[in-house]
Amino acid sequence: MNALSQKMIREHNLKLIFLTIADNPRVTRAELAKKTRLTKTTVSSLVDELLAGYFINENDFEGNCAGPGRRPLSVLELDGSRSCVLVISWEKKRLVFTLAAMNSAVLMNREAEISDHGRAASLMEKIYGERVLPASRDAGYRILSVCVVFPGIVDSEKGKLHSTVLGILDDGDVHTDLKNRFPDLPLAFFNDTASLGYAESKLTELNEKDFAFINLNEGVGAVLFAQGGMHRGAGAVACQFGHLSLDRNGPECRCGNRGCADILLGEIGLASRGVEAGYSRADAPGNYRRLRGDLESGDARAVLLAEALAEDLAYGLGILVSLANPRIIVIGGRGAAMGEEFLSSVKGKLKSRGFMRFTEDVDVHYTRLSGAAVPRGAARYFMDTHYSFTNPMDDALFLG
Repeated sequence: MNALSQKMIREHNLKLIFLTIADNPRVTRAELAKKTRLTKTTVSSLVDELLAGYFINENDFEGNCAGPGRRPLSVLELDGSRSCVLVISWEKKRLVFTLAAMNSAVLMNREAEISDHGRAASLMEKIYGERVLPASRDAGYRILSVCVVFPGIVDSEKGKLHSTVLGILDDGDVHTDLKNRFPDLPLAFFNDTASLGYAESKLTELNEKDFAFINLNEGVGAVLFAQGGMHRGAGAVACQFGHLSLDRNGPECRCGNRGCADILLGEIGLASRGVEAGYSRADAPGNYRRLRGDLESGDARAVLLAEALAEDLAYGLGILVSLANPRIIVIGGRGAAMGEEFLSSVKGKLKSRGFMRFTEDVDVHYTRLSGAAVPRGAARYFMDTHYSFTNPMDDALFLG
């Protein structure tokens, strides 16, 4: 066997061990050998290599009852102290820099305001050099990659980014400009909804392999999972639920279409829809949390608005279910603040929307994710999908 083949096999096996530990925390070396079908000697060598790189750690099993002369039983889990991924969440009004460890723990968080998205690359470089890198070195962290999470389409085939939220339309230069500013680290661009969906699939107790994640925020996004995998990666090129027209005669969207889910369901359209429900322009709710508060206070206008939102969301989900047939729909983002009564309304309406043999069986619930879900999901996706343990990666660029 030549050296190249041996290297490829070792890379495959290192990734296999890493992913198996990620999906089975506190696994023993013997259990790893059974799960991966590798020899105990091979597993031991690979584990030692991952330990040396601070990808995993090994600890004595709590409550271990090893007898005299027997080696204490130890368990393996992803490391949470040193190796990490820098995730830059690119939002409309701010940049959030998060260091996410191998076990998805947040090691550091920094924020910076942004008003000119044309200068985003230079601002990311500046904040990284002045605030993130010095602090990470002082703490002894090892940054493996930079991942930028983007509220828009990350098109790997065309090599472009597209975001109506940020006003970046078919931009083919941002990612190459930013890569030149980070020459010593691999760079990846992911969609924000895809990152949330991946976090849902890996960091919660969701066991269903066929599900849809709906991200209700300023706009609306969705990502589909089939057989445990995210459909067409983390670029949001497979499902543009936010630009599904729910009303072909509705208001014009920033994308040029009419009646998109973005403006009928997202926070960007709440004020206008509130006026339709009887609010004045001045006191109409601009976000879901404010609308939830009005609902709890018994405001009749809020009830009408929530009813309209539930009707349109159920209609859109009915189309999605008829096309993709997910077993579960998870609703996340800021829209998860709408509460159980709103969710019950959506569920009830969904039963009579779309192909009823599908819609009557689908489960709908809110996300079970906790804080920093976007960077934690993005970091996990990068390690699971793109990271190489044996090949140089400093010049690598990944889109989705």
